[in-house]
Amino acid sequence: MLGQEHHSQAVPLQGSPCNPGAALIQASDGNFYGTTSGGGNCTNFGGACGTVFEITTTGTLTTLHNFDKTDGARRNALVQDTNGTFYGTTLDGGKIVYHYCSGTCGTIFSLSVGLGPVH
Repeated sequence: MLGQEHHSQAVPLQGSPCNPGAALIQASDGNFYGTTSGGGNCTNFGGACGTVFEITTTGTLTTLHNFDKTDGARRNALVQDTNGTFYGTTLDGGKIVYHYCSGTCGTIFSLSVGLGPVH
């Protein structure tokens, strides 16, 4: 907009988490949440199963969860339920359930970080 001053801040993702691939969501607390395919605690996939992270409006980055393949790997986007809980899916990880999966089949996960209900 004309006459308004805009500022931007880059938050580097190095080490763990790294390689974000899905859009950030702004949660009920005003902070931004997202997922990465890099980082995490994993011996497969080159040591990178992914993470869930938070970025505050002041730019502070916090890793909230490190995937370890047993609970998922290679994440997708997050959504926030009206109760404050995050939900998401992974492309890999979990247990081998069906014979037609070449390896593990992925997971559906929930993550509660203590956020209140969405109003």
